[in-house]
Amino acid sequence: MRKDTAMSILRHVKIEERNRLQGREEKNKAIYDRFFQTFPDPGRVFIYVDFRAEVETRKIIETLLERDIPVAAPKMFGLDLGFFRIRSLRLLRPNANGILEPDVPDKLIIQDPKNQTLLDYGFMVPDQPGDLMILPGVAFDTVGTRMGYGLGCYDRYLKEHPCLTCALSYEMQIQSEPMVRKASDIPYDLLISEKRLIDLR
Repeated sequence: MRKDTAMSILRHVKIEERNRLQGREEKNKAIYDRFFQTFPDPGRVFIYVDFRAEVETRKIIETLLERDIPVAAPKMFGLDLGFFRIRSLRLLRPNANGILEPDVPDKLIIQDPKNQTLLDYGFMVPDQPGDLMILPGVAFDTVGTRMGYGLGCYDRYLKEHPCLTCALSYEMQIQSEPMVRKASDIPYDLLISEKRLIDLR
């Protein structure tokens, strides 16, 4: 079986298993607690907004905002990611796929991070000490490999904007054997599940 076919099958299986996961509320609470144990006083946080059966991030975001910690959420521009500072989850808007995103124009040109129009909308890039990127994913192994949704958005972004990364995962998403890692894949630095912290820094 070809490697890409095997990975596609694994992605489908893990999404289905995650959709059927039991005890989700307790697991999300454990991940929330471990996140703030690991990062009691984070700097700026770049974080996805959970969609469907992903590990919940909304309570993490609300707590960060309550603590006046700068939070940036992603918006898709084609296959490229841009992050914009958010002040409230209530100000986010669903995109065509139903994923909540910052409410900024779709036609913004995000290649120039110092463009004043971008800055007026709260455009942020991880370029400061202490910046932290929270990664979504479908499957992970214990040596840094992350399987996303197949578009490579975060890998391309992190190649251009390297920073400390932390993946959030349910334990059932973590593979005991190393997964195939492509040359373009950027390994995660830390992974938090409901049962453990994996720190590869």
